[in-house]
Amino acid sequence: MGDGRIGLALQGGGAYAAFTAGVLSALIRPEGPIPPGRIHAVTGTSGGALNAALLARAIHDGIAPDTYLDAFWRLNRMEDLLRERYHALRFVPDEALGLLIGLHRHLEALGVPKAMPMSHFRGVALDMIRDLAAAAAPTLVEDPDAAALPARRPFVTVAATEVHSGLAHLFSNDPRTRRLLDTPDGRDRTHTLSARAVLASMAHPMVFDAVRIGDGAYWDGYYTRNPPLTPLLRQGCTDIVLVRLVAPDGDTVPESDGPIRQRVEEIVQNTTLSLELDACRTANGGPPFRLHEIRLTNTGNLSDAAYPLAEFVERLGELGRRAVADDDGFAGHWRANENTNELLTTADFANGGIGTGRGKATETGSTGITDALRHYLTRWWGSR
Repeated sequence: MGDGRIGLALQGGGAYAAFTAGVLSALIRPEGPIPPGRIHAVTGTSGGALNAALLARAIHDGIAPDTYLDAFWRLNRMEDLLRERYHALRFVPDEALGLLIGLHRHLEALGVPKAMPMSHFRGVALDMIRDLAAAAAPTLVEDPDAAALPARRPFVTVAATEVHSGLAHLFSNDPRTRRLLDTPDGRDRTHTLSARAVLASMAHPMVFDAVRIGDGAYWDGYYTRNPPLTPLLRQGCTDIVLVRLVAPDGDTVPESDGPIRQRVEEIVQNTTLSLELDACRTANGGPPFRLHEIRLTNTGNLSDAAYPLAEFVERLGELGRRAVADDDGFAGHWRANENTNELLTTADFANGGIGTGRGKATETGSTGITDALRHYLTRWWGSR
């Protein structure tokens, strides 16, 4: 599609970011829909920030774009995290751990106090993520406080929330972006991108300690900019591909505690994105742009994002690849598309359906990680 600059915007969503990794693996290929050389800039928040950094680091290192992405998501497994944290579980098989987590989630839904709250991982979880990233992409994490990427394209900008001010701070490997986006009041809200900044963008306060960089303390960027889009316009991108993990619409009015919390979380995450979209649509002085979207739907409970079970992650990654490569996936429409069209591809986690067009996605039902747990339970029961 055209010869303009292409930007990628990667929304955060915990373990659901495995879907984004699958999308990028199929989308950014030397002979694929978008060759690596066409990517001018990438933005991301939380898991999207890590995916952005892994993708760009591989391109800068001159290797296959999905090398570090695939390596990280093969390593990032809840079962292994539990074994690392609780030595008594070291020899428990994946399926049994899946059942344990399923029981924990069921009791949680019934209001029983958590036997295994995610706060148990505070102080070690971020170190685990850093170690996984270092194992997958050593050149990204060699020095957590040094520049994570050279100051050339593809440029990467990630968002984190500064705890004291409650404002979004951006971290980028593009000096020009840092100059353009800094605030006129003299408060420094743009910084050099480092591996620590990527971790800051992922630091959900219910699981991770705040990440300190300079004088600031940072939490997950999804509270404020998820993901940032305006940097892509500032960098002259004419086609932006947004990978969206949180569905914007709800079909019903929730009336019980769990569904209410779920919908509030969806609204919070999509409000930050809506503000970004409004800012882009009303911006003056920049080139016209087309916004394309690859959207994950029917994901179920957003809190599933905290539980990257192996089968859950693998299913998400495969669905992401299919969202690009299937007959009605993004790739075929991208190649055939006229320059005036914007694309919307939806990938339904519940039934695996893929569709591309201009229409509005439909969200029904609730599944998520429960499908993986149901699979574990069925296999375990059938073996009795």
